[in-house]
Formats: sequence, structure tokens, C-alpha cells
Amino acid sequence: MDGGGLAILRAQGLEVEEGVLGEACARFHAPFFKLIHTGLPWVSLKLALGSDGALGPEGRTTPITPPEVQRLGHALRRASEAIVVGRHTAEVDDPQLTDRWPAPTAPHRTFHRVVMDNAGQVPPGARVWQPVAGQPALRAITGDPGPLRGVEDLRLPPGSRGCSLRHLLHELAARGVGRVLVEGGGTLVRAFLDQGLGDEFHRFLGDAPAGGTPLDLPFPRNWQVRAQARWPGGYWEVWR
Repeated sequence: MDGGGLAILRAQGLEVEEGVLGEACARFHAPFFKLIHTGLPWVSLKLALGSDGALGPEGRTTPITPPEVQRLGHALRRASEAIVVGRHTAEVDDPQLTDRWPAPTAPHRTFHRVVMDNAGQVPPGARVWQPVAGQPALRAITGDPGPLRGVEDLRLPPGSRGCSLRHLLHELAARGVGRVLVEGGGTLVRAFLDQGLGDEFHRFLGDAPAGGTPLDLPFPRNWQVRAQARWPGGYWEVWR
């Protein structure tokens, strides 16, 4: 309370203690504070990797987490207002990217499904472009590809690797997005880390190797493991 509220309470003879659960409250409200201070949403990065630190062979979907653990991924979607993936992920996995957490949401909630598709290469028949009520599909582009029916284009300036990620985050913030979940692939997640645009990283690690090229993820030096849990066959950890 900075508006004199503490002084008013004390003047009425009430005992006031400051800093109660201050650190926990700061962590809980960190996304809101970031949006207010920087104009950028909170960015959660998520990848599932094998014990070899790889996503799997190029061009092939490699399951790493069991269905019960995958549900945690949908909890992360429910905690966000937008999900972002790269073109390669959209083409190989052909995901819907929908929020399918079973509990009902507020009627006014909008969940944005964003594909980084600089040149408009993801085909019109991709599942992510299928209309879903309250969950619009957005295509982040730098060129001028032909329009897709029912899909909004975000024309962004080019960045170091395709579209400017910082401009993307500003565009999403202008649409009321306070939390963004970046689900992959590895190149996109690394780009967010390289540019200092990630706020936390959810890493799901299987006990078996996935195959393919191991990812070198440049975590900020001050990041630490803030939470951790294990399931039969692997574990999950949060870096921040």
C-alpha cells in the first residue's frame, strides 16, 4: 500500500505488519508486474526432451511424456492467453494447439493460437487453422503470402531468425495477452532464450534417449530450478 493506507490504519490504532508472504506474492504477481512495467507479456517456454537432451529425429514426432503428464501441458495452456509454435512444429506434428483443459473458462476468455510462419508455408489444410470458438488462429508473417480463410495475419518486421519476437509479444499484449506459452520447437525456444525474452522454462525430461541432435539451451546465468516433480520414466522441472 503506497497511498498512505498504512499510516491511516496505524492512526486508528491498528497494528500493521509489513512484508507478510512478500516473496510469494511477488512471484505470484510477476506476470502482471512485468506487463505493467515493460508492456510485454510473461513468456513460459516448454519442451519435452529425451535423456540425451534431444527432441527426436528430424521430421518425426517422438512421444516423450505419457498422457497423464501431457495433461500438465494443457494446464499450462489454461494458465495462458496465447500459445506460440514454430512452422516446423505445425507441419510435423499438425497440432490443433487448443486449450482442452476440462474445467469451464470465463465466457469472455480468448486463447490465441499463433504459428510463426514467416513466408506462409503451413498449408491451408493444417489442423491449427481450423476454426475453434474463442480460440482464434493467428499467423505471424514477414512477407505477403496469400490470405487464409478465418486466419488473422500478424505482419511483423523481420528479426534475427524470421519474425521479430519482441514485436510479436507487443502485438499480443495489445490484444490483452498477459501470459504466453511457447511450446516449440527447439529453434523457436532457443531464439526466445537468446534474445532474453523468456521468463521461465518448463523442461520435461524422459529417462530414455529421444534421438536426433541434442539441444544447447542458453539459460540465463541467474536461473535456478524453482520446482521439480518425477513420474515413472522421467521428471519435470521449472527454471526461472
